[in-house]
Amino acid sequence: MLTTTSEAVPAFVPLALPIPSALYLNAADRARHMQNIEQLALETTHAVKVIEPIYEQVLAKLQSKAKVKDFLPILVAKGVKKALKKLAKQQH
Repeated sequence: MLTTTSEAVPAFVPLALPIPSALYLNAADRARHMQNIEQLALETTHAVKVIEPIYEQVLAKLQSKAKVKDFLPILVAKGVKKALKKLAKQQH
């Protein structure tokens, strides 16, 4: 796993959404999403442990509404970046 960190790691404030136990369809689905989480960690210079809970909450929210799930990783990545920007603004 990646351990990249930024100078100021934002405190993660959990959303009111529970993470469903069946968030990932299978091991291959989990691996695909973990690749996305690791890529986001590299792009944003945050640790995987910061990105992963945000990613999973955004995924849970979008997955419940999605009819076509092929684009979820792209949409979730966008949602994570948006959440990180919001957290950064709150800290300043």
